[in-house]
Amino acid sequence: GEAVTAVIVPREGANPTVAALVEFARAQLAGYKCPRQVTFLRPEEMPRTATGKLLHRVLRDRLLSEKAARRDAAGRESPDVGQRLRDGRA
Repeated sequence: GEAVTAVIVPREGANPTVAALVEFARAQLAGYKCPRQVTFLRPEEMPRTATGKLLHRVLRDRLLSEKAARRDAAGRESPDVGQRLRDGRA
């Protein structure tokens, strides 16, 4: 499944910490809404439309593919390979 991820674009000169952001979220949000992961991006890294709206699906897909790449780089099998092994297709 998917985990709640906070994508943060800090203001210029701000240096937020993951611990501070998670603590703030826990104080303001219900437990199931609190982020399990925090990602920092620069403003130019945020995918936007021509009118400046955030492309949520593109951002989610990018984060999921980066997570899969890190998992593969760590030597763990990807879910697709694991499913093929369980199905006897690999």
